[in-house]
Amino acid sequence: MLGRDSPPLERGARPRSTVASALAIRDLSAPGLTRASRLHRIDLEVSGSEILGIVGIDGNGQRELEEVLAGVRRPTRGEIRVHGRPVAPEVRALRAAGLAHLSGDRDGAGLIPAFTLAENWILKGSYDDRRYFGRGWLGWLDLAAARRAVRAAAERFGIDPADPDATVASLSGGNAQKLAVARELDGCPRVLVAVNPTRGLDVGSARFVHEELLARRAAGGAVLLISTDLDEVLMLADRVVALVRGSLVPVPPGSDRATIGAILLGEAAR
Repeated sequence: MLGRDSPPLERGARPRSTVASALAIRDLSAPGLTRASRLHRIDLEVSGSEILGIVGIDGNGQRELEEVLAGVRRPTRGEIRVHGRPVAPEVRALRAAGLAHLSGDRDGAGLIPAFTLAENWILKGSYDDRRYFGRGWLGWLDLAAARRAVRAAAERFGIDPADPDATVASLSGGNAQKLAVARELDGCPRVLVAVNPTRGLDVGSARFVHEELLARRAAGGAVLLISTDLDEVLMLADRVVALVRGSLVPVPPGSDRATIGAILLGEAAR
């Protein structure tokens, strides 16, 4: 949690943005898997060209917050806004508003290992995506278009093998994550929610993911980075908050690792 070797990475100064509120969460509460993971009146805001990092120890509400923003966990109160407009906490509504979700559970929720690369590419699509579907929900699925998209992504992101008909199970963890990242960045989403995006990856694959998150920031996108890797958050984030027992706790700018560790352990207020 509090240590991992990473290659040097040039984060650079935060670009200017005219988008003051790309993602806003107001007074959000949601049930949890445990008492400690229930979400309590979460308030946060992420601007364009910003990476907001949320650090926390597993089991403090990260999964619940991720699932609310993915549209698969219903909050009991609160509001989600994307670029100033309220969005229903439902999968299609959130994605239509421009919110992409890089799952913290790649094999369990992000990708289906037994499906092909092309099938996984359109996994989060819907019948109104004219790139791959035609004539509404009674129309056909254009797998040829999905295969072309995978080949283009493989060339850009270095996915190997680049065969769109290969199963995800045949890929290494790093290449599977590249596929997931490429899919979520397809179309340049307004907001990217990335959860433990480099967990289990080798140094080279982790660096690739970090560079893509910074590139989204440089292009004007907003990134909400939810991670249990403190070094990762400190390396990438413009601002940092802590998630402790389902509540957000401010992290003062410039806090050192010991201070943040005390906040995460609930010791800062004692």
